Amino acid sequence: MTKPILHHYPLSPYAEKIRRMLAYCECPYDSVETPPMLPRKDLDQLTGGYRRIPVAQWGADIYCDTRAIAERIATDCNKPELAPSKQSTEQAEFIARVDGDLFFALVGLAFSGALKQKMKQEFGLIRLLRFAWDRMKLMKGAKPTPKGEQAKAMVQAHLNDMEARLTQSFVFGDTPTLADFTAYHGLWFLYAVGEHPGIEDYPNIQAWMAKIAALGSTQVREITAADSLHIARDAAPLDHGSGKRMVSIVPDDYGLLPVSGQLVREDELEYVIARQSKKAGLVHVHFPRQGFRRQ
Repeated sequence: MTKPILHHYPLSPYAEKIRRMLAYCECPYDSVETPPMLPRKDLDQLTGGYRRIPVAQWGADIYCDTRAIAERIATDCNKPELAPSKQSTEQAEFIARVDGDLFFALVGLAFSGALKQKMKQEFGLIRLLRFAWDRMKLMKGAKPTPKGEQAKAMVQAHLNDMEARLTQSFVFGDTPTLADFTAYHGLWFLYAVGEHPGIEDYPNIQAWMAKIAALGSTQVREITAADSLHIARDAAPLDHGSGKRMVSIVPDDYGLLPVSGQLVREDELEYVIARQSKKAGLVHVHFPRQGFRRQ
């Protein structure tokens, strides 16, 4: 089985979701730390300019968005409970709610506390201003996200719901599913990264977060972005036949930067486009159907 490469940075909540899933599966992976803001010139060689983090790489197959990444992890590790396509209607509705406006409410609340000072210390003032400007551009064209009292009310309702749900071991029963990892990363960003007070008021959530953080273990090898490009160049992508036509794939929520290539696969789960990269050779870039559109 080809070892995955995760392109990410430590403070990315969506990357934490995938890091926890890989640990749960005890799946060894290579790690490439990417800048938290543009430019990401080496990663662009693989993705064609996809704007968001994380990105996962299996040889010359590049997976964008955690939905596509989770589907591949679930297949490779024989963990159908992690596959977005295998969730029940109730689970899918929960995941859509937690990964939608609620996620942005949690992130916004995290930035209102100690996180600003932590990032100022880590980035310095100039890079922090660049980061803020980068995030403004990332959200350009997106629908407005919850702020202020609306965001606080959404988070409070979610915490109450989660505390009630977690009288059992995991969100939907005795074993973890995709819903757990989806619910975890926003709360991780709020409490572990943002150091937001009050987690002790929710003992069930606190115990569950500790449980998710401790699930499984895996070996992680640090490699460089140049290494990942060599790995892609030396590999061949999955065979989906020849390209049908030139298309662009673009997210339908935020980070609305199209990625263009030859469409080689389109089914109920994913779009796959072929791109020829100067440094990585022929790569196939995978996007989930959910949350993306073809132009």
